[in-house]
Amino acid sequence: MPRRYVCLVVVVLLGACASPDRSPVMPSTNVVYYDLVQGGHPHVMYAPSSNRHAALPAGGPSSLDLVLHNGPVATQFATTAIYWGPQWGTNPFTGDKETGITSLLQGLNGSNFLTHLLEYYTFGLPTTDMTRTLTYQQSFTDHSTPPSGDLTNSPGTVGAEVCNVLSANHVTPGTAFYLVYSTTPVPGTVCGWHHFGSCGSTPIEYAYMLNMDNSPCASLVPQVGGHSIGLSGLANTTAHELAEMMTDPDASAWYAPSLGASGEISDLCGFTFHATSTTLSNGAVFGLQDLWSNEANDAGYGFAGPDGGQGCQPAPPSSHVVAWISGGPDPFQATLRQYCTWTASAASGTAPYTYAWRASGSNLLYTTGSGPTFIENSFSPVNYTLTLTVTDAHGQQYSLTRTVEVVSFPVGFCSTNP
Repeated sequence: MPRRYVCLVVVVLLGACASPDRSPVMPSTNVVYYDLVQGGHPHVMYAPSSNRHAALPAGGPSSLDLVLHNGPVATQFATTAIYWGPQWGTNPFTGDKETGITSLLQGLNGSNFLTHLLEYYTFGLPTTDMTRTLTYQQSFTDHSTPPSGDLTNSPGTVGAEVCNVLSANHVTPGTAFYLVYSTTPVPGTVCGWHHFGSCGSTPIEYAYMLNMDNSPCASLVPQVGGHSIGLSGLANTTAHELAEMMTDPDASAWYAPSLGASGEISDLCGFTFHATSTTLSNGAVFGLQDLWSNEANDAGYGFAGPDGGQGCQPAPPSSHVVAWISGGPDPFQATLRQYCTWTASAASGTAPYTYAWRASGSNLLYTTGSGPTFIENSFSPVNYTLTLTVTDAHGQQYSLTRTVEVVSFPVGFCSTNP
C-alpha cells in the first residue's frame, strides 16, 4: 500500500461566524498531534512556543504556504463517532461530551469554519470541487476498556477497534471518517492523532482522541458555549484533524513542503485562536483554532502561527465573501505563446458576483477577462502577476494575487486557441 497520511475531516461552507479577537491565545506548553505515516515514525505538530517560532524554515514566511502536490482534496464525506470505554453511557461523558461532540459534527456541515478550504482545490477540477460537505452519520459505543497510553506506537489497535465495532453493528465500511473517542486520559502531551488502514479490502481513515479533562490539550482551548474543559479540547482536536483530511487526504494534496507531515492546514496554526468563539450552522458555539490561508500569508493580513508567517485565520463571518482561482498548482504556470485560462469562483457572500482581473507584466501578448474567466498569452518567459477582485451584491470585496510562471512546456490549462 502506498505511503500516505490520514487525517480526519471537517466540512464547511456557508453559515458560520467567528467573533474576531486580535489578542490570540498563545500557549507556552508544547502540545502535539501525531500525523502517522505507514511504516514510519509519528510526525509531530507542536503548540506555539519560543523555540518553535525560531524554527522558521529557510526561505521566509512564503515557504510555509501549502502547495498542491497534484493529489485530490476531500469534498463529500461522512463522519461516524465511536465512543470507547466503560464511562461512555454515564454522566458526564454522555450528558456533556457525547452530546457536545454530536452537536459539533452536525454543525460543522454547512458552517463557515472551513470556508478556508475553498482556497485549496483539486488540480484539474477547477469547477467541480467547489462544495465541501460533511454529513454526520451515526455513533456507536463500546464499553470495553481501551489500552493505556496514547497508542501512537500501535495505531493498528485503533483501526482494529473501528473494524470490530462496524462489524458488530452490521455496518459496511464506507466513505467516512471514523472518530474514536477514548476514556483513556492523555498520558502526556499527545492530544490525538490520525491514521489509515483497512477493514478487509476496504480502506478506512480514522482518528484517535484521548480523555482531555486534565490536560493542556483542553485547558489551552477557549472555553465557550457553556462546555466543559474536556469537551472543549475534544472539539478543537476533532476540528483540527478533520480540516487536514479535507485538504490533504492522501499526503499528495496540500501541505507545506518545508515542514512535510507537520505542515498541513491545521498544523501551521495549531493552538492559535484569533476568534473568541466560532458559531456553527446549528447554532452550537465552540472555541476552534485558526486554519492556514496562503492568501492571508502572502498578502500579510493574517496572524502568526507556531512556525511564523502570517497565514492563520479564524472562521470568517457568514456574510464574508471569499474567492479563489483554479488553474493548476501554485505558483501558476502558463505555457509560452499559448492561450492559458484561469477560472475564478466565489462563495459565502451574496450573489451575483462581479469579477475584475488585472495582469501586470511586460510579456503579455493577449489578455481578456470576462466574468469569472481570464485568458492570457505570453510572448516571453518572464513571470507576471495576476490579481483578481471579486465583489458581491452588497459591495463586499475579496482580492487575491497569484504569481504566474511562464514556461516552455505544455500546461493543462493552456492551448493554441483562445
